[in-house]
Amino acid sequence: DLLFRRKNQDIEGLKRISQQLISNAWYSVRFGSHSLEGIHGACPLEMLHALQLGILEYVCDSFFDQIGRDSAAGKEIIAYAHLFGDHLSRQSDRDKPRTKFSNGIGGKLQAKEYTGVLLVIATMLHCSGSKAVLVGKK
Repeated sequence: DLLFRRKNQDIEGLKRISQQLISNAWYSVRFGSHSLEGIHGACPLEMLHALQLGILEYVCDSFFDQIGRDSAAGKEIIAYAHLFGDHLSRQSDRDKPRTKFSNGIGGKLQAKEYTGVLLVIATMLHCSGSKAVLVGKK
């Protein structure tokens, strides 16, 4: 953990987690008896890296890792995703996430597009045709 590496002056270990061995004034401040993480535990998560390029990207990648991007089922799921993405993109509410992607939902995406990919995946999980592909009955 970070505090252990800093205390033991593990410069290589700190480098591996993008940290440096510096004496930060906030490191010694306790933010309550329940928290041992110090300043790192007291700071809120950052939307772009923690959620959009962290959790959401991980969920999408895990979904495709389970079915296999290049498998027959994977190709069928991508075709369903294209169909649903096209239908979901035809709405007037501008607050809805983008659901139509030129390279498909398995291609290179921007961080803000992962919410749309998850919407498409959630829609596919409720459709009998794509559900049959996922459980292997088609």
